[in-house]
Amino acid sequence: MPSPWEKTVNVYLDSIDPVTGKPHFRIEPAPPNPLPTSNGILVFNNNHRPGFHIHFIFTDNTGQNYTFPPNNQKDQAVSSQLGATNLCPPQGTSQVFSALKVDGPSNNTLTVRNPNINPALGLFSYVLWVTNNGGANYLPLDPGGTNDNGPVAAPFLPWAMLAVAVAVVAIAAFAAYEFGLFAH
Repeated sequence: MPSPWEKTVNVYLDSIDPVTGKPHFRIEPAPPNPLPTSNGILVFNNNHRPGFHIHFIFTDNTGQNYTFPPNNQKDQAVSSQLGATNLCPPQGTSQVFSALKVDGPSNNTLTVRNPNINPALGLFSYVLWVTNNGGANYLPLDPGGTNDNGPVAAPFLPWAMLAVAVAVVAIAAFAAYEFGLFAH
């Protein structure tokens, strides 16, 4: 069985608005074979593999020492929720991404699992939570994403589904004929 896709996404915190406290950040899929984006959100097409492991590599360009929380608080580093891409799910919500580990220099790498299967398909929101005080307070970075193609399956599955659909239509037509629905 194939393993999950291993993908890297660079996350850059460029500034924090001094009035609103809103972070200005960028999410950039990294080579080789970067995740595609659509309208600024990450798109996950698993191509019949068992989901993804996404390595978010964080860089704080503000000089304020933000990073992901330590590994023993990894579940506080990401939240995710199905629905629109602008929901800003609270910490502790993990409908799509689940944290696997935080590591790297100064806790700058968060690895998450995205199974990319039902029911976690379609648009979703996620938040990467960074801290500069060991997890006493968090700064939310809230991009969005979409899970497009769902479960691991054999390449013949679409043809099997088509065959079942044709059979259902044929049975329905035969039943309608037998019950005289086509008679004048």
